[in-house]
Amino acid sequence: MNFYKHIKRICDYDKNSEYGIFFDMDGVLTNYDFNDKDGLIANTPNIYLKKKPIIIISEIVNKLMTIPNLQVMILSRCNYKEQAEEKNKWLHKYLPKIEDSNIYIITKESKEFTREQKNISKGLKIESIISERKFKHVFLVDDDHQILKGAKQILEDKISIFHVSSLLF
Repeated sequence: MNFYKHIKRICDYDKNSEYGIFFDMDGVLTNYDFNDKDGLIANTPNIYLKKKPIIIISEIVNKLMTIPNLQVMILSRCNYKEQAEEKNKWLHKYLPKIEDSNIYIITKESKEFTREQKNISKGLKIESIISERKFKHVFLVDDDHQILKGAKQILEDKISIFHVSSLLF
């Protein structure tokens, strides 16, 4: 069963409940270029603005946005506020239908996570969003197994996790 049909079936099972799905950016919505690592650490301008979308994932995101009781959200992490601003600009260019209120970009510079919290930072953020938005269940799509494992550890049965590669089948 393809990813869209799987999520739609879950959301259709209880149409009176709200669901949320979170997509990472680097390596999920955009290519992850290991050559950019030094530039990211040095906060080199325009690194994110040069990234190209992964078209098949963008198509899935846009299709998921048609499910009435599913909120499609972005949850990404970066080191600096300037990088977060670039990510927002990128999203407005390539995924303009995603509402600003559904974009969460956490930064190390703002002390929204520490190096020690790296693997659980997204799980912690999702936990706070769930309590605000009252989602029945959430989904996380990421390319980092440690992030997925950390989110599952924190949220247990409140979350279903998917490596980005599973969206391709």
